[in-house]
Order: sequence, then C-alpha cells, then structure tokens
Amino acid sequence: MLQKLYSRYPNLKDILYNSGWLFFDKIFRMGMGMFLGVWIARYLGPDSYGKLNYVIAYIALIGSFTNLGLDGVVVRELIKEKAHKEEILSTSFLLQLIAGIIAFAVAILLIPLLRPDESDLFWMVFLVGLTLIFRAVSVVRYWYEAQVLSKYFVWLDNGLFFVFSGVRILLILNGLGIFPFIWTGLIESSISLFGYSLLYKYHNGSLSVLHANWRRARTLLRDSWMLLLSGLAVIVYMRIDQIMIGQMMGDEAVGIYTAAVKISEVWYFIPMAVASSIFPAILKAKEFSQELYLERLGLLHSFMFLLALMIAIPMTFLSDPIIRLFFGEKFSEAGNVLAIHIWAGIFVFLGVASSRYYLTENLPKGELYKSISGCMTNIILNYFLIPLYGIKGAAIATVISQFVASTLFNLLFKRTREIFFIQLESVFFWKTLSRLNHLRSWLLKDG
Repeated sequence: MLQKLYSRYPNLKDILYNSGWLFFDKIFRMGMGMFLGVWIARYLGPDSYGKLNYVIAYIALIGSFTNLGLDGVVVRELIKEKAHKEEILSTSFLLQLIAGIIAFAVAILLIPLLRPDESDLFWMVFLVGLTLIFRAVSVVRYWYEAQVLSKYFVWLDNGLFFVFSGVRILLILNGLGIFPFIWTGLIESSISLFGYSLLYKYHNGSLSVLHANWRRARTLLRDSWMLLLSGLAVIVYMRIDQIMIGQMMGDEAVGIYTAAVKISEVWYFIPMAVASSIFPAILKAKEFSQELYLERLGLLHSFMFLLALMIAIPMTFLSDPIIRLFFGEKFSEAGNVLAIHIWAGIFVFLGVASSRYYLTENLPKGELYKSISGCMTNIILNYFLIPLYGIKGAAIATVISQFVASTLFNLLFKRTREIFFIQLESVFFWKTLSRLNHLRSWLLKDG
C-alpha cells in the first residue's frame, strides 16, 4: 500500500521522512526537557526557579517580534524562487539581526524600570538577551525546511541538547547557583547557531548581508506583518501571566505557578499532531461536498473534546499528588493551580481544531483578531484576579481567556458562527458519541 502511495506521490516519502525526524525531535526534547526541568526546579527551589522563568518569559515577550513573522513566508519564497535563495536568506538575516539588536536594547533598558535595585536580575536579562541578537543566524533553517532536509538540524540540536543536559546535571550535582545555568544556556545557543552556519556553509556557502535587498525586504515584510502580529499576540498571551505574577507577587510565586503550567501544557502537542494528521481528509471532504466537510470538522472537534476531557478530569483529582511527587513539598501550592489551569486544555484542543476551519476558509485576519482577543482578555483578567486570588487567579484568567479566544470569539461574527455551533455540539456527550460512531464507520470503510 505504501509503495502505491509513493509511486502516486513521488515527494510523499521525503515528506514523511522529514516529518518523522521533526516528530522525533519534538518527543525527545519534550521528554528529556520535562525530566530535567523538574530536577532543576526541585534543586533551585521556588524563588530561584521563579526568577529564572521570569527572565525567560521577559526575554520571550520582548523578543517575540524578532523573527518578524517570516518563517512560513521565507520558506514559501525559497520554494518559489530557488535561484534567488542567497538574496532571500540574506535579506531575512539582516532584518532579523536589526530586530534582535533593537529587542536586546529594549530588554536591558526596560528591566531596571520594572525591577529596580536588582542587579542580579539585570545581568540575567543581559546574558539571556544576547540570544536575541544571535538567533538571526537561524534563518538558514528556512532553506533546509524548503528542501525537506530537517534531519541535519535534528542531529545537531539533539546532540547539543543531550550534551548540555549532561552539563546541567553536573551543575546540580556540584551544587552550583543560578548563573552557571544561565551561562550554559547561552553557550548552548551560541554553539547551536554556529553549527547552523557551518551546515549552511557546507551545503551552500556563506550567508552575507551584502546580498540583502531592500526591495525584497519590503516584499517579505508586506507578506509577513499579519503573521508577526498574530505571533506577537500568542507569545504575550502565553507569557504575560508569569510577568504579571512576578511584578505583583514576586519570584517565588512565579516559580510555583510555572511548575503547574509545565505539567498542564505538556499535553499541548497532542492536538497539533491529531489536527495535522486529519487536516488532509478535511480538505478533501470540502472538495467533495460541504456537508461531508462540516461532518468531518465535527468529528475532529468531538474527538479533540473527548481527548481533552480524558486528560482534564483525572488531572484535576491527581494534581496535588503529582506536584508533590515531581516538584516536592516546596511547590505544593502548585497543585491547586494545576487543578484549575488544566481545564484551559479543553479550549486549547478545540482552538487547534477550529484553526483548521480558519485555514480552509482562508480567514487569516480572523486568526489574528482571535489571538488579540485572547491576549487582551488575559491581561485584563490577570490585572484584577491576581490581586484577589494570587496565582490561582492567573490560572482562572488563562482558562477564561482561552475560552474567549478559542470558542466565544467564533460566536461574535457571522462568518465563524457555524464553527462555534460545531464546537458547542462537541460538548454534548450524545452528539460526541454519534460523531465517534460515524468516525468508526468512516475508518472501517476506508480500511
């Protein structure tokens, strides 16, 4: 069967091979990262762990615009205009380098205003912030993505990740403080980016700003601005709670809250994998008939809701022992936060499913406005709920803002109302059972 598919679609084997490498990369890093992250959290304790995560969230927030939304746009242009790859990559490199320098300057100028008289925090921001400048080199990845050759970066990144995970374990075993962890991250990032440049030089030659073209820059930015704003809104949405907790409650509260979030968000790769696998069938159904298209969208949403529910219910009751088992007694308060935050997953899963509708119906502005609505809701709710309920208030804000962005937003506009009712039907158990029975029949028929 696979040989028939390969002969019909000549590029399918390369695509599946490339996807397999990317999936392996994701699973390996997630599993190892989770194990090491928990160990580091236990070792540093809530206060130092919170300070570290405050800095990481702060740099992620400030640096959220440094890629300028160019990822998909540059890959598309490299596929369309192979002869101009040097110009496209060099222009992207120069744009991201300028954005990185600006972001670094903003980060080190703003932090003394947010956290005055904390010199250790300033130097942590300075060191982590240097990666904002270096990361422009990563534009060479776009060429490898366009050529479906991601395995080279998987080898490099996982090799470095494995080595530097060992370094971090040595830091823990030798009882060293927080700054060696910062330096380790900076060195790992620098070597990784240097490796990217060597790989590209081996396959293509050097990357040079001399090949940059400002006309090309205008074209790239014109096509990417909406993706930039959407990505910016998502990063603010995902990180602002840690920043606001740090400002309102201190680093220890950030550490406890982050412990809960790490467990809650570890499941978020599941809806992405499911949606990516089913999306081709949804596109094919739309070509056949609108009724079949909506039916398969309904199947996807029902399946997503059921998966999220199967995670949320047991995690609600097991949150406290899970936190104590992994993070220890010092993080015990995170159990209550996890019991609340885990329910945001319901709307994350439904949101990922509905994003396929937005993509199929060509509604990029809808995705942008949806992200902005969630971002603004989260900021406003955090402002009022954190002073009232502490870190549990931030978890409540996350659940509500995910509901607003992923579900309620769809009700407000006529163009997206049909996907809202599909989402609503997925919540009703009998409708979900009916849809899953259809899914079973569909799979048996296809088999």
